[in-house]
Amino acid sequence: MGRKPRTRLKRTPIEGGKRERRKTEIVQELMTEFSLDLLLKAIKLARWTYYYHLKQLDKTDKDQELKAEIQSIFIEHKGNYGYRRIYLELRNRGYLVNHKRVQGLMKVLNLQAKMRQKRK
Repeated sequence: MGRKPRTRLKRTPIEGGKRERRKTEIVQELMTEFSLDLLLKAIKLARWTYYYHLKQLDKTDKDQELKAEIQSIFIEHKGNYGYRRIYLELRNRGYLVNHKRVQGLMKVLNLQAKMRQKRK
């Protein structure tokens, strides 16, 4: 009789970052009522993690202009363009950007091209 292998769910780095960011926001809200040490201990967040995410909250989104351009191209072509065509359209408009970056931003923006029906 063989042993059943254990399956373990792993957190993706993105999910972990979101969780820590949310904890940082909560600490920011409660700073007026409680001490920083008490809050960090209560939510089990390291001090350096708190300050790291606090600094990240202040950063501006460097992809904001590119996201707006991707959305406008997607809407302009009525959702028929996927990341490959949007990448080519961005190149035509003078943006030097990698196709993987376009694909990732489209995933963040939740933009997905319509699938063509196969003909029989």
